[in-house]
Amino acid sequence: KPLTDALNPDPAKRRTPMCGLQIIGDVAPAKNGRGYENGWIYNPEDGGRYDVDVKPKSRDQITVHGFAGIRLLGETFTWTRAPDTLQRCKV
Repeated sequence: KPLTDALNPDPAKRRTPMCGLQIIGDVAPAKNGRGYENGWIYNPEDGGRYDVDVKPKSRDQITVHGFAGIRLLGETFTWTRAPDTLQRCKV
């Protein structure tokens, strides 16, 4: 059985499959030309939507900084591109 967005704050969306779910949106090029800012990120682990900045780190990595209004109090993660051999879900 496919995983669903069970913690979505909108009850009508709680049966939406996780496969293909958009988790980052509305980012715009940063004013300093390094990355993207002023977007949002969705955390399906708590159903929350947060502010996000994204910066390239290397060809296969990005730095994702999620926060709730105040950048200083956010969390930063490094995401690595999935290998081509990773089994993809069917959308």
